[in-house]
Amino acid sequence: MSTIKTIIFLLFTVITYGQDVSEIERLFQDGDFEKVVEKGSHLLETNGNNLTTCHLVGRALTELKKFNEAKPLLEKTTVKIAPDWMKSWSFGYLGICNYATGNLKESKINFKKAIKLNATKNATKFSEKRLKLIQLDEYTKNWEVVETENITFHIQPNHQLKDINNYCSAREDAFKKNNTFFNASLYKKIDYYVWSDYEEGKKVLGEEIGFANPDLCIINSKVNQTKGHEITHILCDLE
Repeated sequence: MSTIKTIIFLLFTVITYGQDVSEIERLFQDGDFEKVVEKGSHLLETNGNNLTTCHLVGRALTELKKFNEAKPLLEKTTVKIAPDWMKSWSFGYLGICNYATGNLKESKINFKKAIKLNATKNATKFSEKRLKLIQLDEYTKNWEVVETENITFHIQPNHQLKDINNYCSAREDAFKKNNTFFNASLYKKIDYYVWSDYEEGKKVLGEEIGFANPDLCIINSKVNQTKGHEITHILCDLE
């Protein structure tokens, strides 16, 4: 192949690859994570070190709850040459992967790394919120704990519940009833925090109590909140 033809071929290859990466970025923004993984994995066969592709496929795999597959790709995009915004999001998603696979210590380290970078407002808030949630185990160590088949309940003192076991059983039953429709599989038990002091909860977490965080399988509920509402948010994300 002549020098000119070689140059033209290389330029065409670079342009085409760039267009493919742009398409993956668009698919990620659209929330089509299956397509991101499908197209991104194909691109990585020819250029396994492209940071943007590794980053987007790693994040998409995390969204799809394929945590062990996501980890090595996300780790590739925390290297020095990666831009800070990318490293911050990658550390945040690694925090989720570590938490979901039972490594709480490493999860906290990664969220803290993302926050320390302070690369973008959204990336920092993403990790700050999740770090607060996974550190609840320290804050709530004196709360009453009740285990059911699919849920670990953490119940704040002074709850004034007449029958804690009945309260927890009703929510476990709501999980099972709702899941007959979703048929979702939990990657870990739901950590269900039951707050009786809502103002204290707001101070600790920075938002009103009564929300689910599906990517961590965590619920923060008011003591008198509807049984199945936040559980449904978890199941919707897992199906």
